[in-house]
Amino acid sequence: MKCPFLKETRVKFCRVSPVKKMIVSDQGDAEVEKCSTPSWTSCPVAQQRIKGEERHKQCPFLQESFVQYCSLSSVTKFIPYNEAPFSRCSNTNHRYCEHYLSMENPDSPASIQPVTDTEDGANDTVKEYHVDGIRMPRKLHYSHNHMWMDESEDGLCHIGVDAFLTKVLGPVEEISFITTKGVGRPTAVLTVNGVDLEVVFPEQFLITGMNSYLRALPDKLSADPYGAGWLFEGQKPKHPENGASLLKGRAAVQWMKLETERLTQFVHNELQSSQLEGKILMADGGVCVDALAAHLQRDELLKLFHNFFSPYVSWRN
Repeated sequence: MKCPFLKETRVKFCRVSPVKKMIVSDQGDAEVEKCSTPSWTSCPVAQQRIKGEERHKQCPFLQESFVQYCSLSSVTKFIPYNEAPFSRCSNTNHRYCEHYLSMENPDSPASIQPVTDTEDGANDTVKEYHVDGIRMPRKLHYSHNHMWMDESEDGLCHIGVDAFLTKVLGPVEEISFITTKGVGRPTAVLTVNGVDLEVVFPEQFLITGMNSYLRALPDKLSADPYGAGWLFEGQKPKHPENGASLLKGRAAVQWMKLETERLTQFVHNELQSSQLEGKILMADGGVCVDALAAHLQRDELLKLFHNFFSPYVSWRN
């Protein structure tokens, strides 16, 4: 399924000009574009290549072609048809384009409508669940170490980290991609409070691309973890190695409820001695604050990460 904002048109351009300027055919103007009129003979580029008298009604170097372009982009970039199959606009990858996210994607923060949890915490009629304020899009598969995978009908997949992880870690200072191509477990390093934390998707994956924009704008990971903050794209291998089971729907909701409870218990039992400016970080009966990692020392942060976000969490389940 291609992007609904992908448009088509016919353009004209000069095959021999050192600068290829595309002119939309139905917007031609004789005063601007003289290549399709007898005036083409006055073009210095054509004169250098024409030998003898030419009687063509239009320039022999004028070429027309069908192209595609994004109607949302502020800068129009024409993509030749022969390159279109390699464009993310021509398949379901367009769902993770920032232009599309800002206009159409129902999972974009700007278009999210709060959902009231049902008695069992899973309503199959909604597009996403909320578990203790943590968003969980229903279409996604979740790993036990808080990563997600979105597999579309054409077999293309995206991978990222969930809102539980971003809520606990808070702002990410830097993102580095360890695996960038080929079959393997997608791996990235998130730098939080000066500490490098390795996130690894627990299943084999054919990686075809990564969200390199996050290198310059790592804040997108926390701002929109299920959209512009995606990490990897690709496909599941036809014969993958045995990996950890992924959760979806009702099972994912129940698991997330247990994880939020486990986090509270972990902070009470394991980190209660942590202090910030002489004050206890959490009192009995309290709830964990957002960006909890910002209040922890290095060894405490590593302990927290190992217990909730390490790939070993998935492999031992």
